[in-house]
Amino acid sequence: MRKDNRCKLTPEQKKEILATPLKPGRFNGMTEIAKKYGVSKRTIQFIFAPDKLVKNRELAKKRKKNEEMFGKL
Repeated sequence: MRKDNRCKLTPEQKKEILATPLKPGRFNGMTEIAKKYGVSKRTIQFIFAPDKLVKNRELAKKRKKNEEMFGKL
């Protein structure tokens, strides 16, 4: 466990999550999975779609650069 109380999933837990079948439709069970493991729904989304995590980190870097240049708006 990290000092800031963020939960970290083990590789075994990630395998279990990926093996969990998602329900078709808008509400596909990611919220229930997130509650089961004590993480956010966004964390579960990143496990199922790692390309979104990469894109999200790139956007965060751009935002940080802009804040350093122009300050917070």
